[in-house]
Amino acid sequence: MPGYEEWPHAPAPVKLILPRAEALLPGYEEWPHGYTIGPDERGKGRTPTERAKHLLAELPLLEELGLITPTVRQLYESDLRRGDLEAIVKRAERDLWSERISSEVFALIQALK
Repeated sequence: MPGYEEWPHAPAPVKLILPRAEALLPGYEEWPHGYTIGPDERGKGRTPTERAKHLLAELPLLEELGLITPTVRQLYESDLRRGDLEAIVKRAERDLWSERISSEVFALIQALK
């Protein structure tokens, strides 16, 4: 049996040319991108009232991004203006399971506690 160095080497690696997953999605280039959504370090020093004000200001953008339905956004805005954080936190889980809000919005609401 010849030594390893004498064995014929495998052919050069084959480079597969596959499209990126994004390229398979029609209209992907039009999707919003570059946003980071969810609780982060900046929110740690805020009071629940300050976090609620921030969420209230971000709700239109969250709707624009498709992360919350218009109807639910209006309900949350109303509750946030009244300062009724408990109502929003209770509703959020139902809205998540019924796909009226995304998991990112759910995390923002849970951070109001």
